[in-house]
Order: sequence, then structure tokens, then C-alpha cells
Amino acid sequence: MSSRTLRTPLLAWLAVLALVAVVAAGFALVGLSRIRAEAARPIAADVRMIRALHDLGDAMSRVRINAVKAAFSIDRNQRDEVDWQAVRSRARVDAAFASIKAILVEGHTSAAFLPTLEGRWQDYLKAQEALGPASLLGLRTEAAPLNEAIGRLNELVNVATSNPYGELVGTLSAVMRGVESGTTDRLAAADARLGLVILVLAATAAAIPVLSLGLGLFFVGRVTGPLAKVAASLERMAVGDATEPDGLSDDRREFGRIAAHLERLRTNMQHGQKSEAERRTLSQTSDWLQSAKSEEELCRMVSTVLSRLIPDCRGALYVYSGSRDTLDLAGSWNDAEGPETIHPDDCWGLRRGRLYVHGANPVEFRCSHVPDPAARHYCCLPILAHGETIGLLHLAHASADRCDAAAFAESRRLGILAAEHIALAIANMTLREQLRDQSIRDVLTGLYNRRYLLERGRSEVQRAQRLGATVSLLSVDVDHFKAFNDNFGHDAGDTVLRAVSEVLQRGSAPTGVACRFGGEEFLILMPGTAAPDAVAVAEMIRRDVEAMTIRYAESDLPRISVSIGVAAYPGSGRTLQEVMRVADATLYEAKRAGRNRVVLSADTLPAREDASAG
Repeated sequence: MSSRTLRTPLLAWLAVLALVAVVAAGFALVGLSRIRAEAARPIAADVRMIRALHDLGDAMSRVRINAVKAAFSIDRNQRDEVDWQAVRSRARVDAAFASIKAILVEGHTSAAFLPTLEGRWQDYLKAQEALGPASLLGLRTEAAPLNEAIGRLNELVNVATSNPYGELVGTLSAVMRGVESGTTDRLAAADARLGLVILVLAATAAAIPVLSLGLGLFFVGRVTGPLAKVAASLERMAVGDATEPDGLSDDRREFGRIAAHLERLRTNMQHGQKSEAERRTLSQTSDWLQSAKSEEELCRMVSTVLSRLIPDCRGALYVYSGSRDTLDLAGSWNDAEGPETIHPDDCWGLRRGRLYVHGANPVEFRCSHVPDPAARHYCCLPILAHGETIGLLHLAHASADRCDAAAFAESRRLGILAAEHIALAIANMTLREQLRDQSIRDVLTGLYNRRYLLERGRSEVQRAQRLGATVSLLSVDVDHFKAFNDNFGHDAGDTVLRAVSEVLQRGSAPTGVACRFGGEEFLILMPGTAAPDAVAVAEMIRRDVEAMTIRYAESDLPRISVSIGVAAYPGSGRTLQEVMRVADATLYEAKRAGRNRVVLSADTLPAREDASAG
């Protein structure tokens, strides 16, 4: 970074200051205009007052003229016209007085003259009202000579009302002179104030560029120069040149600060990028783990991810067995060696219920599931989900060299982060398997239910169609179960169903699938089994059920028997539903033939009979 590069923002900054000065000048002019307008408001009120006074004087003159016209009006029509004009003139006087009062309300002009002026006007009106009616009536009724009438009228208009009218005109003239004098004084004062404000603003506008130039020179001398030197030194260090540039000796302390801050910033950025990459990897891992279909697939995913996320450690994942008395090895990575099954008491981490680190404390004991005495540096992390321990994550330092404590601590940190995702994935997998098992298992007998049979049966029939194989189906029904249930109660009936279910499950193993279809009716699906072999299995099941002794309520229940109908794909039908109907019809044939027997269906598809034999 050169000084020329640093001067560029300086020039831009000076341009911004100049723009600010121009804007400030514009705002100053606007402010001046507003000040001038504020100062001109009283003056404008004075001008309006002068105009209103002129209007008042003109209206008063018209009133006097109308009085003269009225004095010389003898004819009725002329008198009516003059009276109407007199009314208009007085209305103009009233309007002028109202305008003057409105101006006085604004408070810019003194209102001391208004009572005197109104008093003079009322005196003049009273003089006219006192002299006018009697004099004019005499002149209009008497047949006086013309010269005498004119003389009396002149006396009425010019002499009798001269004093009131003169006083009114004098008062009005004095008021107008006072208002004009006040207006002149206020104009002079406003111009003086505006001149002072303009002078101050001009001085401010002249000072802004000077101050900007001085601040720019200070920035160039005290900031840009040292910063250019530090930038040049950083550029040399970036290319491997550690020599100190000329003139930097006075700025060593500042350069050291900047260098230290840059180094800390670089380190923090590296840690941040690494943490972000780890979070992204763990997030993607969590998505993959949640998509696993089985626990085996889930453990394979865990092994693959941890072998790449923590390459410096050997690891193993143990999961509790169904009996919760041992932990089975679910997966391992990076050539880890360990037993296939461990007991919870073999691990100090499981026994203490928290992370156990071996090789970092002065007093420590090796876990029994770590047989190699050379495995000094390892850690055991219990995997917890929903407040329950579901497994164990074991991490051991893989290198034969001396263990790097910082690197192993980083591996443990990653292991702890990964364990949280693993625990959640295993817990969700277990929950899904439990829910699925509950949805396809019969609660009473533990056999598969009707839903599972239909799904599995369709799948096996489609598979047999592709491979040209055979699928046999056994329809099993307990003989006289309704009467047995009525005589001994439903609890005894449930005991019988459970006992029969155990026999069916043993007899159908290992390839057959025993299902409870509903009530006392069972179906056994036997993929890949021909009809004769299925008949043999059915006969064995019938004999085992007949020979079974069921004990209930401290006594033995009567012996029970089953009737079995056998059908097979493809001879008995082309779909699972067709084979099921044939097996069901064959079962009823066994019922009609006397029960406690096995009947094989013919190759054709017989119709199902609706009769029930109980």
C-alpha cells in the first residue's frame, strides 16, 4: 500500500467535506429566508394596518359626503338613494374597524389608539344625528328662500359638524403617522439583525474550508504517512522480506500492535473456519444418520464419519443389548481392537456415568475392556439420550509416538460433539423400530398381525412370480373356541390363544411367518415351501396343539384342537387374496369333516362356503 493509494481516500474525504460545506451554505440561506420572513411578519401587519386606516378614512369621507348629499336632497327619490348610500358607507366604516381589530388581535401593533378613534367616530355620528334631522326637516317643510336655505345647509354641514369631523380626521392622521413611524423603526431593526446574521454565516462558511484543509493536512502528516510505512512493512513481510523499511523506527510500537492484532485475527479466522467446517460436517452427518433404515446401517455410517472426522484416533461404538446387561460392539474404525461384548462394570465411564479420560491424571485406573497395557491415552464417553445411557463411544490415541495432549483434547472435543448426534440418531432409530414393531405385532400373542401378513404376503407372491417359486399358506382355526370362551371366560380364552401362538411360532420356524388374522383364526405364510411340505408342517402343528396341556387358575383346561386348511401359490390362485380365499374355504372343509385335521386344497379355485361350523 503506497502513499498515493492512501491519498485517494483523503481526497475523497475532502470532497465530501466540500459537499458538506455547500449543503451547510444552502441550509444557511434557507434559514436566512425563514429569519427574514419571521422579521417581516410585524412589518406586514403594519402595512395591513395602514391600508385599513386608509380604508377607514375613505369610508368616513364617504359618510360625510353622503351627509352633504342628504342635506341638499329635497325630492323623496333622491333622499331614499342618499339614505341607502349612507347605510353602505357606514357598513364600510364598520368593516374597516373590524379589520383593524383583527390586525390588533395578532399583537404586532399597539391597540392604544383604537378607543380614541372609535370615540371620535361616535362623537361625529352623534353630532350628525343631533343636527341633521331637525335642520333638514325645517328646510324641507318651510318655503324658505334659496339663499337662506343654502346658508343654513352650509352651516349644518361645514360649521355644526366641523369640530367632530376635524377631531376624527386629526385622530386618524395621528394614528397613521404613528403606525408608519413604527413600521419604519421595525424595518431598520430587522435589517440590522439580518446583516449581523449574514456576517456570522459568511464567517462560518469561510472557516469550514480552512478547517477542512487543516484537518486534511493533519491527517496526511500524522496518519497517512505512518500508515503507509506500516502497510509497506506488511507487504514486505507477506513476500518473506522481514527487513524494516526506512522511517519505521519511530512507529515500531504501532507496527507491533497492528502485527499482533493481525496475527490474532488470522488465528481466530482459522479456528472459526475449522469450527464451521466441523459444524457443517456434523450437520450433514446428522442428516445421514436420521435417514438410516436399520441399526446396522446406522453403525456403518458412524464408523465411516468418525474415521474421517477424527483420523488420529482409533474408535469403537458399543450399544446396549436388548436385555440391558451387556453392550455389543456395533462398529469400529481405524483398525481399533476390542472385545465383541463388554459388561457395564468393565468401563469406568459407564460406572461413573460421565466422560472418563485415561492418561491425563496422576491417579487413574485402566478399564477392563481395554486389554492392551500400551493403550495409555484413551477416553470412554457414555452416549446418553433422553436421560438414559444407550451406548459407549471409545476413542484411543492411534499413534505409537508420544501423545500430543492438545491434539488428543481436540479429538475428545470432536468425539463429544459427535456423540450428541449419534445418541439422537440411535434413540430415534430405537423409537422407530419400537413403533414399527407395535404396528405389525399382535398385542396378545406377540405374533405378526393382519397388516404385516398382507404386506409380506404380497411381497412374497411377487417374488415367487419373478423366480417361479411356490408360496404356501396355512389357515388355522381353534376348534369350538366360542364355546370354550363362554364356559371358562375370556381370560382362559386369552391363555389358550397365547399357548397356540407359541406352538405356531415354533412350528413355522425358521422360514414361515405366523400371524394372528383375527379372533381365534391364524395364518402361516411359508415362502418357498411346496404344498406337500406345508401339509407336513401343518400336521406337526396339529399334533403339538392336541398334545398340549394348558394350566389356568391352578387347574388344567380341557384339551383343545385346531383345524388347518392348506393352499399354495400358484396352484390355488394367482394373487395373495385368491390363495387366502382358497385356504379359508379348505379350512371350512376341515371343519365340516369333523375338525382336528389338515385338509389340502385342490388345484382348482373352489368357491368359499358361507356356512359356519362354530
